[in-house]
Amino acid sequence: MTEKNRSCSFCGKSQDETMKLVVSGDSAICYNCIDLCSTLLVKSPKDEKSFDSILDPKTLKEFLDSYVIGQESAKRMLSVAVVNHYKRISYADTSEIEIEKSNIMLIGSSGTGKTLLARSISRYLDVPCVIADATSLTEAGYVGDDVTVLIEKLYHEAGGDIEKTEKGIIFIDEIDKIGKKSSGTGGRDVSGEGVQQGLLKLVEGKKVTLNVGPHSIVEIDTKNMLFIASGAFFGLEKIIDQRKKEGSMGFATQVKKSSSSLKPQVDDLIKFGMIPELLGRFSVIASTEKLTDDDLKRILIEPKNNLVEQMKFFFKCDSVDLDFSEAAIESIVKQSQKLKLGARGLRSVLEMVLNPFMFNISIYKEQQNLLITKDDVELAISESNLD
Repeated sequence: MTEKNRSCSFCGKSQDETMKLVVSGDSAICYNCIDLCSTLLVKSPKDEKSFDSILDPKTLKEFLDSYVIGQESAKRMLSVAVVNHYKRISYADTSEIEIEKSNIMLIGSSGTGKTLLARSISRYLDVPCVIADATSLTEAGYVGDDVTVLIEKLYHEAGGDIEKTEKGIIFIDEIDKIGKKSSGTGGRDVSGEGVQQGLLKLVEGKKVTLNVGPHSIVEIDTKNMLFIASGAFFGLEKIIDQRKKEGSMGFATQVKKSSSSLKPQVDDLIKFGMIPELLGRFSVIASTEKLTDDDLKRILIEPKNNLVEQMKFFFKCDSVDLDFSEAAIESIVKQSQKLKLGARGLRSVLEMVLNPFMFNISIYKEQQNLLITKDDVELAISESNLD
């Protein structure tokens, strides 16, 4: 190879075309081919295997246990569904069977851990996750966020990595708020059935083109994304009760509530206002249960990043050791239940109780210890008119 006619041994481009060549004897490689080789080495089969090794439902369930208290049935169903989803992706090239995607719908009262479950799953799998409110979505052409904005947000969450984006999780909260309107409004339903139709295309698999820069366009395929939808579905219980009554034998049959969670069938959700086509793409339906006093108490003190430890952190910054009496913890739980916000109510009550102490932190710096008692909790509640 002479000085004038050097070219890349891999792609064949001349030195004039590639600007720079790395030469060794009679062989040479251009910078473009070096970049390509480095990319292939980073995405090695060894890395893929390490991802597969975490795809065990029991391991995922144990991970969720450290962040989410209670909800045993929901965690088990989610663990199996999530693992199967990513097995489908990981083994797609080696399987002769074409596996359909199963997305997940979570149904349960506010504050029962639905969003936390989604965040924890994303953390466990180390995949990008976007959490969106269904009520902010509209049909394309109307004021609000087009459903394709969800893909754009996920792309940015993945740091512009297309492969990570296409394996990410999209969590859509308050899906029940876009149940189609029954009739008679006269105009187009921009927040109901139209949005459901828009989501349907994304959920089942669609190539979305994103403008990510002045002269840059990327194409994202949603066929391998995991969609998790959640909602409280207020009023669904009446639909379920009515269905049970109609299916009961005899007159004046009492419908007994056997569980603190909803156990809906697909027909119940259709009557609520969800379109059958969209429900067909959410083949896994899990229900979260209402939190008991014991659940709330455990949420306060047990999980990683629990609320008590978070509050202790703020006081520790000022060299004050914060602690709570057992009676104070029980009182916080009792007051939280009155708010009917589930686990979210715990933070509200804690903030209410600790706010005066935080404001006067200079006083407690001197004594270095602060014990919150039941009297402190009850005083804060009485002054807030919550009781």
